[in-house]
Amino acid sequence: MISWQFLLRLARFNRVVLSALFFMTAAAALPARADDWPDPARWDGSYPFDGPNGADIYKLASIHAALSRLVGEQLYRQVILQWVVYSPIQVDDGVMLIEGCKPHACDTDQATILLRGRQISVCIYHVSVPTSSVFVPGPWPSERLWYLEGVDLPVIERDPYDDEGCSFPTVGEAREKLYNAQTMAQ
Repeated sequence: MISWQFLLRLARFNRVVLSALFFMTAAAALPARADDWPDPARWDGSYPFDGPNGADIYKLASIHAALSRLVGEQLYRQVILQWVVYSPIQVDDGVMLIEGCKPHACDTDQATILLRGRQISVCIYHVSVPTSSVFVPGPWPSERLWYLEGVDLPVIERDPYDDEGCSFPTVGEAREKLYNAQTMAQ
């Protein structure tokens, strides 16, 4: 005759075995989180909202996290996601240049993102155009802000000497301006 103590031990043992099997099965069923950092070669010439396989670069978890950490969630949402007039992405020597601007204000409000390996930098350009109904002749005050990894506050260039803002003709020129901003930050 089987004792109730034996049955109780058998039931506990079965629970432990079933729990272990459940957790092992559940862990095996979880997909491995793929690294979604963009491969520059695959994005060259595409638009940020229509990349490889229809991907949106700003919906990639790694890019969203890196940009939010660098510029803050509010600036990410109000500038990066709202200034949606974009040029095709340029890639040179593995560096991605993503340029955009505010609709109907591309001369005065620009945003550029540089991805160099796993490093990200952001340039925001803004011209303070008077909002009064009276015409005020320019030039108006402007500033170019560089958000750099490892630097707590943006590097600010007031009234930059060039007329580029954050719209650069080449990746090389963007890298040069980024280098100047990094030098100013030191």
